[in-house]
Amino acid sequence: MRKPADGSWTKPDRVRVLIDNCLPVDLRHSIEGHEVETAAYRGWGQLENGELIKAAVDAGFEAIVTIDQGGEFRAAVRGQPILAVLLPGRDGSRLRDVLSRVPQIHDALETGHPGEVYRIGGAQAFLGGLLNIKPILEVKNGRVEPLERVRTRRKAMERLVELGAEALGNRRCQIAVGHAQVPEDAMTMRKMLREKMNVAEEFTSDLGPVLSTHTGPGALGFVYYPLED
Repeated sequence: MRKPADGSWTKPDRVRVLIDNCLPVDLRHSIEGHEVETAAYRGWGQLENGELIKAAVDAGFEAIVTIDQGGEFRAAVRGQPILAVLLPGRDGSRLRDVLSRVPQIHDALETGHPGEVYRIGGAQAFLGGLLNIKPILEVKNGRVEPLERVRTRRKAMERLVELGAEALGNRRCQIAVGHAQVPEDAMTMRKMLREKMNVAEEFTSDLGPVLSTHTGPGALGFVYYPLED
């Protein structure tokens, strides 16, 4: 996830994650699929805010999970090549409450960018806590209708591509991938679509404010237009 000087980056499959001192150390066992360490293990028990962020960046960490500590911590993160995932302050040191946020932590690591602050609130906790289910929606005759539900973001992306390939077969088509603040996922989907469909032209676009207001960050989808042979 480290952002190079030219402003582009390739998100790794495994993110290096630091757990702050204010969270239970056992949280590290529940964030699967990533390289997770605690600040206590690193000997950073006395570091706070800017000092902790600098130490994490210098050590090569790409994300930090902590409690929302207000504006000072958020300001320390901005401009640094690290993603900050903030849990609600009321969670504190209660392991049960913190573990209920694990699906949202995984979402943040999948969709967040270096230098961003990803705040997990009540609505996100409720929606993400439903077994980490990703809804697949279809726009049909001007109406948005639920199509399927898939667990994990990667499987949802794969299923979207499968649905498009099933609908078009080998017909040539134009595609446009739309996203809400996840340009790297949009590029991944374009590659997946090229592999499964007969794509003649392709485009990428940010979702407009009307859609983004309802979906929030992380939304991803595509439209296709079959071409005459």
